[in-house]
Amino acid sequence: MASDISGPESLWPDPQTVIEIRAGEESALILSLLGPCDQWLDDYSSQFDPFVWETPVERYARRKAFAEASIYLYVAAEHGNAGVAPQLRRLVLDTVAKPEYRDLVLRYPRHFLLFSSPILYAASQGELPQDLKEAVERVLSGRTLWSAERLPHRMMDIWNFCTAYGIPCQLGESAEFLELGCIGQPLDPIEANLRDAYALTHHLMFYYNFGVRSPGFLGNEISENLAETLLALTIRFLAEGNCDIVLELIMVGVFHKQFAPGMARLVLGWLNAKVQEHGNVPGPEADEAHRIDLDDSRFQAWYADYHTTLVAASTLRTLQRDWGDMHLRLPANLVGPSDWDHLQLQRVGESLNRIHRYELPLGVSQLHEIIQVDPPTHLRPAIAAASEFIERQRTADGQFGFFPDEKAAYESENSYGEGFHESIAAPLTEICEAFCEAAHQRQLQNG
Repeated sequence: MASDISGPESLWPDPQTVIEIRAGEESALILSLLGPCDQWLDDYSSQFDPFVWETPVERYARRKAFAEASIYLYVAAEHGNAGVAPQLRRLVLDTVAKPEYRDLVLRYPRHFLLFSSPILYAASQGELPQDLKEAVERVLSGRTLWSAERLPHRMMDIWNFCTAYGIPCQLGESAEFLELGCIGQPLDPIEANLRDAYALTHHLMFYYNFGVRSPGFLGNEISENLAETLLALTIRFLAEGNCDIVLELIMVGVFHKQFAPGMARLVLGWLNAKVQEHGNVPGPEADEAHRIDLDDSRFQAWYADYHTTLVAASTLRTLQRDWGDMHLRLPANLVGPSDWDHLQLQRVGESLNRIHRYELPLGVSQLHEIIQVDPPTHLRPAIAAASEFIERQRTADGQFGFFPDEKAAYESENSYGEGFHESIAAPLTEICEAFCEAAHQRQLQNG
């Protein structure tokens, strides 16, 4: 049953539809979503061909997709479903067997990570050709792969390949990369952007080997409590309607055993509604920087949704296997009820998003309304993070908000009449001071 509720037009957008599911219905829903995902991937299998392209941008997109499809097939095989998407499976294994693929690996050692997951998948299936195995050894024995500077989660990517392939990683151990990246230096859940969120999910996906339980992936080095960050980011991006990053956050939260079943159930109902509306799993809205100018409607339909479909299928399989274990390391205050209030959750996520984008008047007003009714325990850490961020916006003269650029733009266009302080800064300060006082009183009441 889809909930039909809406918030005040002055503060809240219309809520996104969530199809409510009861405890015990998760497995059937997961299976009902998985089948169409696998069929969609098989129907579009030819689009993953890394040797069919017209422009360098399209070439990279298809090769990246080919690598990501291999990861999904690797995951599906781990879950006992090696035969899913048979046409896609055959494309991957046949392509890896071609001499041209071996030559790609040798031609571009700097970009080995673009080719590594199909190699791992073929090896896991006992179908890695000898000439490709020798090519991998040549790349690994050279300097280029090891000497190129990389972000910490890309170092973790290399470590993942080496560990799964059964060789030492010359760059170091996983604990070192965790410490260098956003695990050892925890993200601020309000200030973190989409790129930060993907860095976090990729660290954990590589560290846990995408949930494939292989020697070398013990999964016991991360003692940090990531639950509050994972929850805050999940509700932020759910409010944005971004299935891709929400599903990645759930996947790694389950790997890390720090995700609430009530939240996972709500997201399944949200995803179900998205699929029914869109016809399949929808990808995020593409910005201009990621558009590919190709006059091919089938390509565009595939390119828009393929990554999120792969992520959805992997996440669904992870939830199916690990539903009973996802909360084992979750702090008790974040477990929450079996059914989360989706309107409440979307409103908290919406306010966090507004504050993240520095839309302070609306974001703070939204958060102020939320705390008027005592928020449930599992949402208080996210609200506290937003409150701390608002407090940090207090200026040396006791006002709120740092607006050097906005002030300059305002004054260049408004030479007469009220100044920036009277028109913008003073009203915002009034809003923030009222919120901070209410937040302080709420904190006293909650002890």
